[in-house]
Amino acid sequence: MKRILIPIDFSELSEYAFSIAKEIQEKTNAQLIGLNVVHVGKSALYKTDGTLSDSNDFDVEAIRKQQADNEQKIQEFLKDVPNSKGVVKIGNIEEIILNCEKDEEIDLIIMGTHGSSGLSQQLSGTIADKIVRKAQASVITLKCKRETSEFKDILLVSDYDQAEKDNIAQLKEIASIFGAKLHLLKVNTPSNSSEVSEIENNMSKYCQLNGLENVDFHVVENDKLEDGITKFADEKGIEFIAIGSKGRMGISALFRGCISADLVNHLYKPVFTFRA
Repeated sequence: MKRILIPIDFSELSEYAFSIAKEIQEKTNAQLIGLNVVHVGKSALYKTDGTLSDSNDFDVEAIRKQQADNEQKIQEFLKDVPNSKGVVKIGNIEEIILNCEKDEEIDLIIMGTHGSSGLSQQLSGTIADKIVRKAQASVITLKCKRETSEFKDILLVSDYDQAEKDNIAQLKEIASIFGAKLHLLKVNTPSNSSEVSEIENNMSKYCQLNGLENVDFHVVENDKLEDGITKFADEKGIEFIAIGSKGRMGISALFRGCISADLVNHLYKPVFTFRA
């Protein structure tokens, strides 16, 4: 892991996400990039050099002043973090985060979300869900304060209909950092159900393909996928959920529809998503 991106709006959730990011950064020696976005709509006009045009219909000087103020604040925010840098951009939040991910070759994004209201009504559930769906990097989203000492177990959820090699290098690295045990979970629902023996056989093959050891297998029954994940995690006291993402259609064949948004926006546990 070489570069970690954390969107910062100086809210409490920014601080929660930052504490997790800083611990991961300390253990990996990755560069930590703090990104603040001064939000303007997609209709904003820019000069050829990328700076905000004076011909916009809003108070351009106020936006520029906010950018200058936030540049000072983000430097103060990161002052005690070695191998870090702060970036303040003007523009659309979603576009800026995704562009920064690409330009900086980010491996992991860590961001807070209040679900429907977001980081100070900026990183809304819609924004967080779009980042999860569109980012090539792995993403950790969280809705409340969590201590990394709570991350002693990680729940990796999939349908495990077949064994395949996954892009879980960052997940394995994070599990090692936290000293966490991995648990594989399949929720059998009326629309997606398999024999337990078949599922566990695929889980075993999955572990072999992905270099996973000392992993527990779990299969539960529930009418709804999200309810099955939430109930199992609560019963076992697991505070860190991981799921795979396959492109713009959402979270794998298993997680089509709104499951990714449901987990990111509703689950009061950190959710780790990775590009499958």
